[in-house]
Amino acid sequence: MSEHRYQAIAGDIRRRIIEGEWEEGQKISSLSQLMDDYGVPSNHNLIRHAQGVLIDEGLLRPEQGSGVFLVRIPGKRTARQAEAREAIRQAMDLLKRAESLLDPEEPDDGEDLGRE
Repeated sequence: MSEHRYQAIAGDIRRRIIEGEWEEGQKISSLSQLMDDYGVPSNHNLIRHAQGVLIDEGLLRPEQGSGVFLVRIPGKRTARQAEAREAIRQAMDLLKRAESLLDPEEPDDGEDLGRE
């Protein structure tokens, strides 16, 4: 099979992940099932290569003797990520307020400090 075939299979598995065929942490289809799905019953290396692309992307995780598991769904924020982003936003707001307190203010009594 050509190099483009494994890339097409990786792309289709990625699509299946995005469309929700598997949940995060769930075992994806077995090697033999994927070989059947993609019509390559005698070429397990093609499927392994396609899975390798997705493993390198951080979407899948192989577990020795257990199979391949979905690590994350592309574009999906986890609750932990959302919480971290909110904490960062709040910290940035606090820093902006603190910075504004450090900026010199105009005199309240209308005096111009530049004139004597």
